[in-house]
Amino acid sequence: MMRSWWVRVAENGVWVALGLVLWVASPVLGEWIDDVVPRATISRRTIWELVGIGLLALPPGHLLGQWIVLAMQLTVSGTWGSEGRIFLSTAYYGNVLLSITPWMAAGAVVRGWAHHMVPGE
Repeated sequence: MMRSWWVRVAENGVWVALGLVLWVASPVLGEWIDDVVPRATISRRTIWELVGIGLLALPPGHLLGQWIVLAMQLTVSGTWGSEGRIFLSTAYYGNVLLSITPWMAAGAVVRGWAHHMVPGE
C-alpha cells in the first residue's frame, strides 16, 4: 500500500522546516552580516546562492550522519552479519536517492534562480 504524500512530508519534516528557515533567514542573514562587518559587501544574490549550497550540502551530510549512527548501532548490537546487508541492497540506495534528490534539486534551482534572476554584483 502506497503511503500518501503528506505522510512522507511529515517523516521528512526536518528538511521542510530547514528549507523554510533558510529561506526566511537569508535576507536577515545578509543584514546581520552587514551589521557585524560593516565593510563586507554581500549581495542578495550571494545570500541566496548560500541557501542553495545549504540545500545541496545538507541532505548528503544528514545521510552520512545516519550511516554513521547505523554503523555504530550495528557494531554495538553485534548484528552486522544479519542487518548489515542493507548496505548491499540496491533498493536501499534507490530509496536514499528518492529521499534526497528533491532537496538537492531544490538547491540547484535556488542557485540557478539566484544566479540568473536576482540582481547582484
